[in-house]
Amino acid sequence: MSSTINRLLDKAVAGQRLNPGEGLRLLESNDLASLGRAADAVTRRLHPEPSRTYNVDRNVNYTNVCTSGCRFCAFSHPPGHADGYVIDRHELYGKIEETIRLGGDQILLQGGMHPELDLPWCEQLLRDIKQRFPQINIHGFSPPEIYHFTKVNKLSLREVLERLRAAGLGSGDFDRRRFGEKAIARCQDSPEAKHGPTGGQLVKMSVSGIHVISPLSHPIPPAHGYACCQRPLDRPR
Repeated sequence: MSSTINRLLDKAVAGQRLNPGEGLRLLESNDLASLGRAADAVTRRLHPEPSRTYNVDRNVNYTNVCTSGCRFCAFSHPPGHADGYVIDRHELYGKIEETIRLGGDQILLQGGMHPELDLPWCEQLLRDIKQRFPQINIHGFSPPEIYHFTKVNKLSLREVLERLRAAGLGSGDFDRRRFGEKAIARCQDSPEAKHGPTGGQLVKMSVSGIHVISPLSHPIPPAHGYACCQRPLDRPR
């Protein structure tokens, strides 16, 4: 581990706030073990109690139809395939009801880049979920899906994110490795990515885009640790 990375980790462990450049330097260090030890040190300082809690959530895939053609994906099917599906409301509500019965308070809503499911369709999906289950947080949509919405609907990143938030999206994780370099480059070159409310962070940093536009109800202070793990209730079907 380099002296610079060590200095930044010591700074974070001491409770000092890292600037965006320093955070990016840590992300690009690929020193997962050192990052993990530092994160654990912060967690133990802030939460010395010997117990840890769990956030119970569930993956819900609203469609497996996708035009991306990712070679590593064994889940998706092209449009028109016999095994392609779009989840109906009855099945969707049943999954959420089961999640709530088991103590869950969040769903991870993701699907594929379906050519016929535009932004208004997704907005209605979010509204229907929040109207029926207002207590559930919807953590949804991958970076490729967000980018797909901008292209299909001919809208800016800013407008897509604001409309999803208004419809009920609570949070989302956007990781550079999952977004794809070409999509990142296009989004970073756009005016809304450089000057909009996300300041380009949507496509640069994990857990930044939606959370910047729609802050968590209990924002995490600088160098705060989570005493929490996630345990999904099921795997994608």
